[in-house]
Parts: sequence; structure tokens; C-alpha cells
Amino acid sequence: MDQFDVRLIPPLLSVYFGVCLSLFSLFRSRLKKETVLFTLLCLLASVRPVQFLLQRVVSDTGLLLSMERGILIAYAFIPYVGVLFFHRVLRVRRPRLEYGVCGVGLVMAAGALGPWFVSGLQTYPWGVIGKAGPLFFLYVVFGTVSFAYTIFCTVSVMRGQRDAEARLKQRYLFAALIGGPALLLVTVLTFIGSPMYPASNFMFVPMAVMAYGVLRHRTQDIGSVMRFLFYRLAYALVFLLPNFLVFLLLKPLLYGGEILSLAPLLLLWYAANYLSVTKLHPKVSRRFNRYRHHLKTVESKFARDLLILRDTRSLVAEFGELVRSTLRFRSIRFFFAPVEEPGRLMDMDGEEISLDESTAAFLVAEDCLIDHYFLNSELLMPDEEVRDDLKSIFDAYKGMCTVPLVQYDQLIGLVVFADKQGDAPVTPVEVEFLEKVSRYLSIALYNSRVYQAVTSVKDQLELRRRELSREILERRRAEESLRRSEGHYRLLSDNILDTLVVVEVAHETIQYASPSCLKMSGYFPAELVGSRFRDYLTKNSGRELARAVPPPEEGAAFLVELEHRRKDGELAWVEVSGHFIAAGDGRMEVVGLARDISERRVAEMEKEELSQKLRQAQKMESIGVLAGGIAHDFNNILMAILGYAQLGAMYLGEADGKAGEIVAQIETAGIRAKELVSQILAFSRQDEQARRAVDLVGITRESLSLMRPVIPRAISIDADFPDRPMMVVADPVQIHQIVVNLFTNASHALEESAGGAIRVSVRQTTLDSGEARRYGLEPGPFVLLRVSDPGGGMDDEVRARIFEPYFTTKEPDKGTGMGLAVVQGIILSHNGAVVVASDKGAGTTVDVYLPEAAGGTDVPLSSGEPGKVCRGRVLFVDDETMLVELAGEALVRMGFEVVALEDPVEALDRFKKDPGGFDVVVTDMTMPRMSGLKLAESVRAVCDGVPVILCTGFSNEIVGRRHEEMGVSAVLFKPVPMKELAEAIHGVRSGQHKVAKELPAPESHGDISGRDMPVSAS
Repeated sequence: MDQFDVRLIPPLLSVYFGVCLSLFSLFRSRLKKETVLFTLLCLLASVRPVQFLLQRVVSDTGLLLSMERGILIAYAFIPYVGVLFFHRVLRVRRPRLEYGVCGVGLVMAAGALGPWFVSGLQTYPWGVIGKAGPLFFLYVVFGTVSFAYTIFCTVSVMRGQRDAEARLKQRYLFAALIGGPALLLVTVLTFIGSPMYPASNFMFVPMAVMAYGVLRHRTQDIGSVMRFLFYRLAYALVFLLPNFLVFLLLKPLLYGGEILSLAPLLLLWYAANYLSVTKLHPKVSRRFNRYRHHLKTVESKFARDLLILRDTRSLVAEFGELVRSTLRFRSIRFFFAPVEEPGRLMDMDGEEISLDESTAAFLVAEDCLIDHYFLNSELLMPDEEVRDDLKSIFDAYKGMCTVPLVQYDQLIGLVVFADKQGDAPVTPVEVEFLEKVSRYLSIALYNSRVYQAVTSVKDQLELRRRELSREILERRRAEESLRRSEGHYRLLSDNILDTLVVVEVAHETIQYASPSCLKMSGYFPAELVGSRFRDYLTKNSGRELARAVPPPEEGAAFLVELEHRRKDGELAWVEVSGHFIAAGDGRMEVVGLARDISERRVAEMEKEELSQKLRQAQKMESIGVLAGGIAHDFNNILMAILGYAQLGAMYLGEADGKAGEIVAQIETAGIRAKELVSQILAFSRQDEQARRAVDLVGITRESLSLMRPVIPRAISIDADFPDRPMMVVADPVQIHQIVVNLFTNASHALEESAGGAIRVSVRQTTLDSGEARRYGLEPGPFVLLRVSDPGGGMDDEVRARIFEPYFTTKEPDKGTGMGLAVVQGIILSHNGAVVVASDKGAGTTVDVYLPEAAGGTDVPLSSGEPGKVCRGRVLFVDDETMLVELAGEALVRMGFEVVALEDPVEALDRFKKDPGGFDVVVTDMTMPRMSGLKLAESVRAVCDGVPVILCTGFSNEIVGRRHEEMGVSAVLFKPVPMKELAEAIHGVRSGQHKVAKELPAPESHGDISGRDMPVSAS
């Protein structure tokens, strides 16, 4: 081929149109599905022209045959793509038919691989083409039926179409449908032997018609589009034609092997192409894109200008001037939507238009330029209400197009363009320009709104600035304080014992529990959630909860104390403060704060118990005061009894043995009564007995003899005592009290068991370090007192509490619960220990360990030599007549000269008259008109050398004082035996009297538990 073949022009145009229209529809249209199908149709229609061009450079018949079969494979899908395309354009839904066409197309495509459709090649003057096989006409029938169906659908839709614009579009589609299949059917003739030029090379004609029909709303200025395409084609021909001619000229030389000699010519050819691309191509591009470039420049300038504009009027004015000067629109109307009413639009002059919600939503969703074609298309705008709403705006303002101003899915305005100069249509370039600058305006207007909103609150912010400054200062101070205490608060929040619970009211199910519930209840939060709150409460607490909780209504509150059972089975008390709140789904819930108050409840119970003990102690104290008063008066009576007994013994002498024995028994009973009074005084905290070495065996024997008459006959006593004394340093009265209490408890235990034997033993034992440490003692020798009974015994719970004050298992009128508490207190005060061994039904054994005395004997109850003759003149003063008479006779009998008076004032007068006539003054402490201390002071004032002996039952004035401090030579406690009084008189006269002693201070002899308090047995 030495010259250009004009038969190449139709296929070149078809290929060029197919590619350009495909790209144009794909990148410029909003109809995604429709344009993709249109793109496929254009590309498939361009396949045959591409093969026609390629066979000029391909001479291999095998490759050409493969290309023919490949083209038929592509053509097998043209019916399917065509049906889909027209279904979308005509809005027809027949999915089963589409699947059937696709299946037949796949079968045809598979058959095209063999010789059934194309059996070989045919050569014609214009080129080669495939030779029809035996099944080729099946393909022709399939394509003909498919295209006939699409024509039928188009005609059917056109008959019912009322929209003129849509009907025009469908006419273009109908023309393309007639032209395209007609060209393909004519091409079939060449497959069966006709030498005519292939009509399929002219497919650019129906493609252009179809593109105009489908994309007309984006290609109103079809002339400019066509010019653009032809200009590009002309530029390609101008650029490619010289290269093709040069190639034809150099072809013989290139095949001749003289390539090196052609190097300068090839370099020159390359330089010419380089200059053409770098110099000529930009000039051509600027020539064809000058208007587009101008719009881009204006667009960039407008974007820069918007950066410095903040006022809405300035933005609108700038945009209007830009569009008028660039696109030559004479009328532009701006409408703005208030923030609170996006459906209501208002222009700068206050004129208002209203949009339906559906219209506003459509504008926000599309966010593009809307023209008359868009407005009249049912495909682009299927909602008739939206179409009518926008048409009313177009009709009212004679609009050519409108652009919504949308930002952040919110309609903020609408721009209506009208009356373009020369009534020229809006080109695609201008559409792109308007959409872009409108988006810039949307952003600027939105920012302007924000700016104006910020400006509107600026004054308010300024007014509040000082307030905020003060608040900030206070907040900083508060934050500083919070930072200082942050550690404390964090520690408190991390270690708070309260538990937060949320309970659903209807079913009483726990919805939430804070982690502290583990410590309070032993349950993890996950174990509590979903369970019933009431299931963890005791029955009484369940009833208390129902009583204390008010009817469920929002804001109601309650406070209740409940007893619940922990996971380990223990019972504990919690204080629950709750509030009713309404949940989001209409349910009522209780938000409660549970606080463990078990310790508080225990403390309250202990407080109540201590209060009862205090009341009992106060009662006992009152009894003690009463007992002290009785003992004081009883001392005077005992003194008379002892004195007359001793006086009787003096008169009897040894003449009458039986009478003397009786008098001695009276004296012994009086001495025991004296000790009993001492015990009563110790009980009333008014006296304390001195501790001395005593025989525990003797005291125990004596206590048993006293207890035997009061113990029931059904109870026997089995005593086991050693032959020798067992000496301990103790108060004999308190030891007597220990034995009495233990015997009393044992007898009570046997009374409940209908009798038995109480076993009592005293023996010496030595505790090693292990035993002593177990009992809390020091190792060494001890005297063991053991009292045991075969009664009912005690269980572990009772045995653990027997030493608690006021704890008793007896009936209220049979015991105070103080017996063993007193026993323990006395034994501990003597550095001993008490051990109780008992089992339920196996009896009880009580062991008392007391340190053994290092040596010594029991102090006798009386001393002095009986019948010793004394000398001296004694002034005896006492307000009791009986004691005055007794002292006068007894002391005279002992050899004293006695002046006995009842009135202390008379006695003082008698002493003043003859101070040297008295050797000793013996006076009572408590007397009317003058006390014994006052009398002693007066005697010393008269004559300091006369000794004074003070006798008293008890007086607070001498407690804790030495007799020297009181100005007396000796103090004797009633009842005073006459022999002891005589010894005291003899002692003070000789200066060797040792019987005077100090009285204890009135400190407590024991706490409320009874320790060290000598209280009678329970």
C-alpha cells in the first residue's frame, strides 16, 4: 500500500467514536448503570472496525481466523448487553428474560470457539472476513430476535409516554436500534460470500445517535462536542499522516539493511516529532481549551476571593458578578434556608418560597445542577411532587437551571440562573464550572454562618469574661485544693466499704453491683447480677423491707437496716439507702447504697448489754452502800456481844467448864460475824482485808461446814484433804467466797440432775513451764483446789461464756451471772488461775491454782495473854450506852481505871479539868455534837502527850490516811474485842503498838465484770 486507503476512514471513525463516547459517558454522566452499559455497547460495536484495521498489518491467516472467532465471542454478548441497556433506559424489569439471554449468549460464545460458526476465511479486495459455518445462522437468529424484542419494548413505551422530552429521547434510541442491527445484518452478507464492503465499519453513526439520545442532558451544545471530536481527529491525522508517509518512504531502506546510514535521517525524524509534540500540541490544546482554561482561571480566583469574604451579602455579590461576567446570565436569584427551617427559603429582599421535605431531601441527595432536561426526565427525577415543586420555581423566575447549595447534608440555599445572553444553552464545561463555584459558595456561606454565629455571641462572651475569669480563678484554687487532697480521695474511693447496687423493681433482680460487694457479702458482682435481691435477706428483713420501702415512684427514697446471709453462711447487717429512678425503657429501678453495719449493730447490742450491766452494777452499788450502813451499825452490836462474851469468860474463869465452853462458842461466832461484816464492807467497797498466809484446807473445811445446812440432803459431799496445812497468801474472806461460789454452782447443777456427790480436794502440785504457760502462770509450786460434780455439764458455747459478767443459764430469780466472774477476778488478783473442764452430759470440774506460800502459819484471830493485869487511867467516849457500860466494866476488870462517858463535849470538859489525870483517851469516830477526830484534836491542843485511840465502824474521813496524819496513836475497827482494846491501850502507852493500820483509798476493787469484787455467789 503506497497510498492511503480511504476505506480505512469509516473504521477509524467508528473506533474513535466508540472510544470517545465510551469515555465521555463513563466520566461525565451521573447515570451509573445506564452509562456503563452504554460504554460496553460502544466498545463491542467498535470491535469489528478494530479487526478491519489490524488485518492491514497482520498477514498470518491463523491469527486472523482467531481474531474472527474472538469478534464473534464478543458479538455473542451484544444481545445481552443491549437487552440490559434498554431495560434500564425504558425502566423495564424482566430479570428472568435477562438471565435467559445471558445463558444463550454464553452458549453462543462457547460455540464460536469451534468451526461451527466460522469455518474459515474469505478474501475480498478490501480485506478478509470469516466464512459462515453450519451454525452461523443460529447466531443471526439469536441476534435478530433480541434486537426485535428491544425494538418492541421501545415502541411500547413510546406509545404510553406523555413527556415530550422523554419521548424525543426514546426516538433517538429507536433510530439507533434500527441503524445498528441493520448494519450488522448487512455485514452478515459478507460472511456468506458477498464481496460488498462491511457495513459494520459505519457503526459510529448509530453510536452517535444513541449517545445524543442518552446523554443529551449533558451535551446540549452538541455542535461544540462534534467540533471537539473532529478537531481531535484532524489533529491526529495531521500528526500521524506525515509519520506514515515518512515510514512508507523509509520502508525500502529499512528492509534493505542500511540502517546505520539512515541514522541521521532517523534522528531528524525523531526531532521533528519531538518539536511537534512539545510545540504544536500545546498550541492546538490551548486553541481548543481556551474557554475551559478561562473558566478554570476564574474558578481559582473566586476560590481565593472567598477566603477574605465573611459577610453573606459580600459573598452573594461576588458570586453574582462572577457568573454574570463569565457565563453572561442576566438574572441570578439567591435563596437561603434558615438553620431551624431548612424547607423555607428566603432571598435577600425577604421574598420567601417553600419546599416540601421530599424536595429538600432530593436536592441534598443530588447536589448537582438541575436544568429543564433533568427536570422533565422521569429517569432522573421519578418523584412527580419534587418535579412539580421545582417546576413552580423555574416558572416563577424563568429559570434555565438551578444549583442547590449543600453543606454537611444540609440545604443552606438555592441559586436560580435565568436569561442567558443569546439564549445559548449551558455547555458541559459551564455546568462543571457552575457546580464547582456553587460548592465553593456553599462552603463560604456555611463558614459565613459560623462566623456570624461566633460574632453574635462575641458580646455575650465579653460580658461573661469577667465572670469566667473569676470562676477560673476560683476553679484554679479549687483544683489546687483538689490536687492536694487527690490522694486522700483516691484512697477513700478505692477502699470504700459501701456497695452500690441497682435493682429492677418489678422482679427485684439485681442489675448491677459494685466490686466492694465481694468484701461485704462474699459474692462476686457477676454472681449477684440477675439474682433476686430478696433471696439474700432473712425472713424478718424481707418483711422489714416490704414495710419500709414506699410505693415505687421516681424520686422516692427510703432508709432501712436489713440482715442478709453472706456466701459463707454468716449473717451480717447492712444499712441500705435507696432512691427510685425511671429507667430508659419505662421500668422502675432502685439505686441503693449498702453499708455494712454489722460492727455497729454488735456495738449497739454490746452497749445495751453494758447498759444493763451498768444498771445492775448501780443496783449492786446501792446495795453495797446499804450494806455498809447496816454493817456500821452491826459493828456496834457485835462489839457489845464480843465484849460481854469476853467479860463473861472473865467472870467464869475456869470454874465452870461447860459454861466457859458456851461463852467461847459465843465469842467464836462473834469473831466469825466480825469477819462477815468485813466481807460486807469489802463488798460495799468500804474495806479491804489484808492478805496473809492462810491454810486453804482449813478455810475449805470451814466453808463446807457452813454450806452443809443449805445444801439439799440428796447431795453429798466427798472431801479429800491432806493431813498437813496447805498455805497460800490470800485474803481468807475472798478464799471463803471462792469456795462458797463453786459449791453453790455445783449444788445447783446436781439439783437439776436429781442429786449426786460433790467431790472436793486440796493438794499440792508443781507446774512445769509448759503447763504454766498454758494457764498464764509462772512455773513453780501451787496449791490445787478442785471442785467437781457429775451434773449435766456444759456445751462449748456455754463454756466459752461462763466467765462473762451477768451471763447465766439459770432462771432470772435464781442467779445474777456474777459468781464465776467474781471467782475469776479474785483468783487472778491472787496470781492464780481457774480451769474449767466440762462436756454436755459429762459433769463439770473446776480447778483453782493458787501459788503456795513460801512458809508461815495462819495468823491467830486473837493475841495477847488472857488475864494479863493492866494499869492506867482511861477516858472512854462512845455515844452507844451499851458500849460505854461494857467498856467501863471490862476495862476495870482488866485492871484499868476507867472514866466512860457518852457525850464527847462533856468528855472534853472533863479532860480539860484534869489533863494529867488520864493516861489514854479512847473515842468513837462518829458521835453527835463532836466527831472523834475533833475530840482528838482538842485533846492534843490541851495536852499533846496523851495518846488517843480511835475506834470506828467506818468513816470516809479516815479512808486512805495514816493514824499519825489524823493525830491519833492507833485506829481500831469495830467490833473491837476487849482483849484487843486492852492490848492497844498497853501498846500506845509503851510506844510499841503495831495494830494500827492504814485504810485503803476508795479506788475500785474491781471492774463491772466483777473481777476482784467480792460479791456473793449466784
